[in-house]
Amino acid sequence: NEDIRIDGVVGMNIRRNHTKNVAASTNGGLVVEGLYSLDNSVSPINFPNETNEQLGVNGFFASMNLSYGGFLNIEATGRRDQASSLPKGENVYYYPSVSAGFTFSEFVDADWLSFGKVRASWAEVGNTAPPHSIVETFDRVENAGASTRYSVPNVQNNPDLKPERTKSWEAGIQMGLFGDRLNCDVNYYDQNTINQILAAEVSRSSGYSRQYVNAGNVENRGWEVSVTGRPVATRNFAWTIDVNWSKNINEVKELSPGISNYQLASPQGDVT
Repeated sequence: NEDIRIDGVVGMNIRRNHTKNVAASTNGGLVVEGLYSLDNSVSPINFPNETNEQLGVNGFFASMNLSYGGFLNIEATGRRDQASSLPKGENVYYYPSVSAGFTFSEFVDADWLSFGKVRASWAEVGNTAPPHSIVETFDRVENAGASTRYSVPNVQNNPDLKPERTKSWEAGIQMGLFGDRLNCDVNYYDQNTINQILAAEVSRSSGYSRQYVNAGNVENRGWEVSVTGRPVATRNFAWTIDVNWSKNINEVKELSPGISNYQLASPQGDVT
């Protein structure tokens, strides 16, 4: 059937991130002003801060698009990722999605309607944890005389982390009226992020200040409205007016058990 068109894609993705960094600074200032060298340190320098992080993600994906008669379009996608920074048994997550659009103006015989389309979509997205966040490690600190010393880091790792998941859906309508002299686009969306991976505060008596956790449910929902009008349109002159309005509601609906609040920032002045 010439009215039906089907397109599809199948593939895979291999991602490798390797970050290496060495940072060191003088201790106590400079012996000679203006000579920026570690050898010019007043006191012996501390151990350098070294970073060696590796992250691997293997993914397989597929998509299919179906269009019919130029007025109906349906698309479905899927992806499977496996990440190295999550524990075994929890390191595989999926990205399903489906969307559809219907141009209803093809079936409406009205002079005032130039174009009309409704659309809707649903998707789920996964995300992995930062590198080195599931197995406990130690930081090298200054020696005590001839004795080497190690300390636990400020953030405690968590061997029970799960992948972060974001589920979202949206619906909208787009219309052109009066020979496209007036165009409007209205969209509503709702997005929920569950098992969000955060470094939440813990009691300092544990030896740590924070711990990686899967922290509950955060919701974003709202409206987006766009209106474009051409009150004046002649052969040599056109006046176009654009009006945009949006409203977003962000709500923390649930936190991890044992956590009643989450500190976003702590700038100077004891403001949190």
